[in-house]
Parts: sequence; C-alpha cells; structure tokens
Amino acid sequence: MDKPQAHEWGRTRTVAGIVLLLGSLLNLPRIAFADDPSHDLKLGSCPDEQFIRISARVPEQDIFPDVELQLVDGHGRGIGYAASGTRIPHSIYGRVIEFPDHPRGSKEVVIMVCAASPGSYELLVHERKRESYVLNIWASSPAGSLMQPLNRYGQDGRTCRYRFFFEIEASSVKIAWTDASGKPFHRREGENVPCEVVPH
Repeated sequence: MDKPQAHEWGRTRTVAGIVLLLGSLLNLPRIAFADDPSHDLKLGSCPDEQFIRISARVPEQDIFPDVELQLVDGHGRGIGYAASGTRIPHSIYGRVIEFPDHPRGSKEVVIMVCAASPGSYELLVHERKRESYVLNIWASSPAGSLMQPLNRYGQDGRTCRYRFFFEIEASSVKIAWTDASGKPFHRREGENVPCEVVPH
C-alpha cells in the first residue's frame, strides 16, 4: 500500500507546473536531457499542439527518482523504458534537467508526446527502491490544460500499471483514470489512484 504523503507536495508540484507553463509562453531556457546534453528540447516544444507530459520527480528535485517510465497508447505504440515495436509519433523520453542553469533543483524523468491523440493510454512505472516521489500527468490542448499529480512511495523492484483516458472537449481537457476494463475509476476526495502491481 502506498505510504500517505503530505498534501503540500501536490500543491508544490502544481505550482511547478504553472511555472513550466509560463516558461513555455515566455520562451524561457531550454531543458536538457541529462544522459545526452546535446539532446534537449524547449519548454514550449509543443506550443500550438495538444500534448501529454508525464514526469516523475522526488519532492526536492535535487536527484533523479530511481524509476523508469513506459507509455503505451491505444494503438499499441510505445515510448520509454523497454518499449518495443512502433514508437508513439512525436514522443521523447529521458532524464531531464528542466533548468540547466539550476540543475540541483530541477531533475525529473519525463515522457513527452506532442500532438497526442485522444484515447486510452497505459502507463508503466518501474520502481527501483523505497522512496517518495511525485508522478504527474500534464495534458494540454488549445481547449485547456490539466495536471494530475499523484504522490507515490516506491518499492524495491515493483512495477505499477496505471490506465487513463485522454479526452478533449470544446473548452476543456480531461484525464480519466480507468480500470482494466476501461471503466472510469472514481476517486473519493483525497484518495490516490492505486498501483496495479504487474507480476514479474
């Protein structure tokens, strides 16, 4: 069972997301991929398109969380750790330093999909050790933007599966967490999305 976390984390990460959004609008510095500094992308790399951005970070962002991410869309295309087969178009994955001039407080693991198609997605999170981290999904389109932070507590060698549906309406964006059958998972106030443990 996931360890309860302080509510302040979610608010902190929401503020961080707002800062990132402002960064994209103001054309602020680029973010660099830590494993290949030459492979970077602008904060506003999808300025006129809808996108999904999934990130994992420890609360202080001074180190990278010891996790790997993998995303699979409704067509079976993937991106991320151990992904095989067809790649999700316009997608990228890696360890990111959001602000290269301040690397000690801006480290995270990121999947980003530009021009993301509405529909069902499956997210796998491979945890390597016991640690607190924040998993955040940021979905955006010209109709609006939405962030869904989840406070997590990792376990040694555990893989968690999460399912969600990305929907765009006339004036809003929606992320609906779903179960294995595709039915919405209705959370009570303060309730976290459960980790569906993947057997090894």
